[in-house]
Amino acid sequence: MPLKDPATISMAGVSVGNSSRTISITGDNVTLDGYDFALHGGYQLAISAANTTISNSNFAVGTNQGAYLIYGGTSASNLTVIHNTFDGSSIGNNLSYIRYSGSGEVSLEYNWFKNFPGHVVEFTQANGSPSFSVDYKYNLIEQGSLHDGYHLNFLQFGGGTASSVDVEFNTTYQTPQVSGGEGFQFYSNTQGGVIQDAVMAYNTMIAAGGATGSAMSYMLHANSYNDNSSALSGSVHDNFFDLQAAWGAFYSAPSGWSFSKNMDMRSGKIISSKNKLLPAVRQREPQPSPR
Repeated sequence: MPLKDPATISMAGVSVGNSSRTISITGDNVTLDGYDFALHGGYQLAISAANTTISNSNFAVGTNQGAYLIYGGTSASNLTVIHNTFDGSSIGNNLSYIRYSGSGEVSLEYNWFKNFPGHVVEFTQANGSPSFSVDYKYNLIEQGSLHDGYHLNFLQFGGGTASSVDVEFNTTYQTPQVSGGEGFQFYSNTQGGVIQDAVMAYNTMIAAGGATGSAMSYMLHANSYNDNSSALSGSVHDNFFDLQAAWGAFYSAPSGWSFSKNMDMRSGKIISSKNKLLPAVRQREPQPSPR
């Protein structure tokens, strides 16, 4: 079905700035479905309400946009971004596709994030603010770090309390770009932030097309400060990694985290938490029950 022109939006709680190309969502329970936000030089969404859903739409970095395509302010709560396409450009005026400073659950599912300059999503809650949670599943994440000096991250935290972070069933593909970086981070870049109940499972991550470390550094950075600014525990299991152009799968393997059944796709062997390949284990064939 053809996508709609955002300039035609007319609903309670939503205003369209034609000069700034900013769509402000101030009313609760708003759903924007089936819009082409790449039109007219590109739109950005500014959300300060509860229970916003953005679905089945197209985004692209354009001449009229600020630093983010979707920005959730401190008064935002519960954001769902589902079945959308996000595309970048060589303009370089966009830092990340999504920045969120609010509370509640942020759900990112079935999106195609491609050609982004730095981060797919960054969380910037203040310490002591209401908690939030992250549901990050079933997305295709392709080619970030297009601009020099933009550090690659598929997920980044900057403070606050994340009550749960669930990263599952995503596919990521990265070849060498002008600036490198990591994949999914599970620590706060602001000391005092807290991340609880972290899970990374069933993801397929590919770094290919160049020498070791030329596309990415590491696929996962579990923690950094070894204090309450990091996820002190988490589970990393059943992921598949192509590490040809990365330094390794795991930047760190802190105590309290479990690593199991994470496979190197080139060797077919299990990767230990220390980025060592473990000997292949032959699975015993099930035996028929005795008569």
